[in-house]
Amino acid sequence: MIIKNHTYFLWLYNSPRYWWIYHFGSGMFIWVFLTITQPFGIYNNNLSIVGLILFVLLFAIIWPLISMLVDAVSTFWKRARVDIGSNLFLWFLKIALMAHAIYWVREYFCPGTCIDLKEYGEIWMASLLIYTFTYIPFLLYARYRYYHSMVGDLKSTPDILVLKGSIKEQLSIELSGTLYFQSDDNYVDVYQISDAPQLKKDVLRVTLSDIENQLKPFPQFIRIHRSVIINTIFVLKPEKKGSLILVYKDRKIEVPVSRSFQTNVDKLFIHHK
Repeated sequence: MIIKNHTYFLWLYNSPRYWWIYHFGSGMFIWVFLTITQPFGIYNNNLSIVGLILFVLLFAIIWPLISMLVDAVSTFWKRARVDIGSNLFLWFLKIALMAHAIYWVREYFCPGTCIDLKEYGEIWMASLLIYTFTYIPFLLYARYRYYHSMVGDLKSTPDILVLKGSIKEQLSIELSGTLYFQSDDNYVDVYQISDAPQLKKDVLRVTLSDIENQLKPFPQFIRIHRSVIINTIFVLKPEKKGSLILVYKDRKIEVPVSRSFQTNVDKLFIHHK
């Protein structure tokens, strides 16, 4: 369960935009958390409220700085972003560094008098607690973003889309009933479900890249080959390398996957074997 959830976390954390959001947000949370709870014995009567808020800012930037530093160093370790066990090790290392950084700061302000074995353990527990409070909300948001990116917000988007051809041709399709698009030179074959056992096939004079641009508002459609765009709603896990299976009623339709679009496919299946 930990590995499964951590994979959702990594999926969003590896995005540069959300990487920055996570570290900025965790720093702000720690700042507020420390200001309210005043842990680690940092409070004393000589500090005003303003002084206390500024003082705990030092603790608030420890975690983001350590986390960003470890991430920067781990870029030389190829397994760090793909192997879950290696990444969990890095997260344990971050917590250990944070706990000892707090220890060193405490020792600097009151050498030999602030820390004993019991308080050292409390610093570890507090570091784990802070990490948990910043990790779980981001994890839950990552799960939401993952599923949303795969199927889109179907309730808030129209189910009918009018595709425009290269001249004045148009084709109206049901998004929820369209399995895949396959290019054929300057034409695109559109395969949709129907009442008949066979798929309904329409042909539109247009390039697949143009179709891809028209489908951008609908994230359930992804390109998996230079000649194929699929509807992820109908996807079954791949039975062999280099292909995907689309399921329609009792039928299985095999479509090719090319190396250049393998990343799009990997995002569909976060539990890699």
